[in-house]
Amino acid sequence: SIRSGEYENKIHDLERAHEDQEKAREALIEKSKFMREFADQLMNLTRSGTSSIVDASVKELITKADVAVEEEQNSTLLSIMGERITIKNSNVPSVVSEIYDRAKELENGIKSVEHAKNKLMKQLESVKQESKVARQKVNVKYQASREWYERYRWFFTADGFLAVGGRDASSNSAVVRKHLTDSDLVFHAEVHGSPCFILKNAEGDQLRSINEVAQATASFSRAWKSGLVTADSFWVCAKQLKKAAPSGQFLPKGSFMIEGKRNYIKDLKLNLAVGLVKIKQAIKVMCGPPDSVKKISLAYVLIKPDSSSVSDTAKKIKVEFVKTVSVELTELVKDLNLDEIIRVLPSGGCKVVQASSADNSVFLHND
Repeated sequence: SIRSGEYENKIHDLERAHEDQEKAREALIEKSKFMREFADQLMNLTRSGTSSIVDASVKELITKADVAVEEEQNSTLLSIMGERITIKNSNVPSVVSEIYDRAKELENGIKSVEHAKNKLMKQLESVKQESKVARQKVNVKYQASREWYERYRWFFTADGFLAVGGRDASSNSAVVRKHLTDSDLVFHAEVHGSPCFILKNAEGDQLRSINEVAQATASFSRAWKSGLVTADSFWVCAKQLKKAAPSGQFLPKGSFMIEGKRNYIKDLKLNLAVGLVKIKQAIKVMCGPPDSVKKISLAYVLIKPDSSSVSDTAKKIKVEFVKTVSVELTELVKDLNLDEIIRVLPSGGCKVVQASSADNSVFLHND
């Protein structure tokens, strides 16, 4: 038990490091692509006679692209997505060359990150194999291996549809760019700081699932941390989402354009539940709307916004899981790493208001 717990901690650390490297890789790809597109736009301006970055047309393009021009110790710098490029000559072709050079440096960095990521993946697979041997007598394993959606926020609706959402601007962008298909729906809350959720393969009348994902989108938004009781969300079809801006325009990082009608769902209660679910012979921690979590969980707790720290709440949740799961799973849940619970909790603090299993229901608070 102790040894298996140590393996789980090591696997979790390696998976977190692998996820960080993937984020770094995605950031480098996004920056280099943006720089090349911006440089191409600059070069196109020379066809109309523009020759210097101080020309009005260049200034207008810089403003649209959200690129900053900075002066520092008698030098001019362009700040593009956090990358500062020293401009040695105000001539547009020279500036374009400087931007291309920096984009090429970032692309070389991508190769280094990919090499490190591949090396880490081999180490991770080795540790997982050692863990498998160490726990070969356990029929049901906790977190045997991660599914692709576990790097994001995720849950299964009561009707069995997968919902996946971003944790920040970078993962919002990744969810849409990598995993959105024409049969999906896209959700966003009417709150600054909202995750972008997608409901996979949601063709047909999926009203219950739509309402559940809308509630999750509102609950995982900044509205939770702000202590709000309700919030609004909207959804659109995948085909309404445009991943690129029209020619000559730029979109901020993690942003997309929406065409057509938005379908609003108003006054959604900020409620979530955390449960233990069995997926492919593995026990995993899932957080989502109460109706979704109750339907498929071996044990679950209901949570609401609160000032309690996530670590304290995670400890409370683990205690309740141990108390409510079946006897054969008790030892397995005792080995549950608190980080697995903390990872799924919403940002901003929460408290447990009810704990339950299929055979037992205990209210912990009367509010």
